[in-house]
Amino acid sequence: MASSKLPADGIVALLAATFLTGFGLKTFEAWPQVLDLWQAEVHPILLIGHPHLFRYLVAYPGFMLEAYLPSLGFSLYVGLFFAANVALWRKLSLLVCERKPPVWAWAVFLAAHLAMNGRGVIAWTAWLLCACTCLEMSRGEIQAGRKLVAMASASLLAAVSTGVFMVTVSALTYFHWKASRARPQRMSRLKRYTLYLVAIPVVFVMANYFATALTKNLDFYGGGLTGALNMLEHGLGVFLLGLSTSILLVLTALTPLLAVAVLLMISGRPMRPAPTLLAFAIGGGLFGFTVLTLAIPIALICFQYRAANRSRKFIKPGGFAI
Repeated sequence: MASSKLPADGIVALLAATFLTGFGLKTFEAWPQVLDLWQAEVHPILLIGHPHLFRYLVAYPGFMLEAYLPSLGFSLYVGLFFAANVALWRKLSLLVCERKPPVWAWAVFLAAHLAMNGRGVIAWTAWLLCACTCLEMSRGEIQAGRKLVAMASASLLAAVSTGVFMVTVSALTYFHWKASRARPQRMSRLKRYTLYLVAIPVVFVMANYFATALTKNLDFYGGGLTGALNMLEHGLGVFLLGLSTSILLVLTALTPLLAVAVLLMISGRPMRPAPTLLAFAIGGGLFGFTVLTLAIPIALICFQYRAANRSRKFIKPGGFAI
């Protein structure tokens, strides 16, 4: 089982981020939605019920640090998430491949961060935390209390992007459902009721924000089916919109096959966890290229696994095949 402590890789990443931001070699900038609220001197307490509340809460400590360290504080704050990403991705690799990522995978992973702004780095933290939690749920290696904290934390951080939030919550819900069916956890009545007391408000807030985020996005792009189609123009879906009518008819004809695949996932013959996470990221990528970047760390893990096991004749019973 992978350690939950911050490894040396994460400490080195934190030092590297501090060095890069301190010398102005890399700046992690805030995104307009939260920057406008900060410049308007809006306190988070005034945003209760506002759709940007949670993303502003995530960014707010960075702005407070920026007030003390102008042109540096927010980047240093995001550097903490960069270090967390390194630690989480290392843990993800250990969960799936039982080994740390190779140099080539680290190069791609770190290069992707250099192209990100602050929101992108935090979104990856949410997704990597989500991925680790989902894999641990699949293996039955996470206790109910820690699972609730991890799910709530991943959802809060994912709120920096509506698309990332929806993909993250969807993945967590699916894996929780599958794990609950496969390995129902036994606990005392007092512990169960205490967990429910905490979980119900958390789930209510997450579900309410999910519905609000979906409605807000659809309304922004025109509402209803028109809004959904317009959203496709901001992700991989733009290629679908550019296809000829004949190709679209063929894809429509293949819809029953997709339905069968979904039924197989639900009826006890599911996809392996890592490809399932990859499918969530790519599916979300239809509506936004930012969400599509979530596929990068999972795809790297899948490539790493295949490369590492190409010469093996079998997978160890303790391993976690993807």
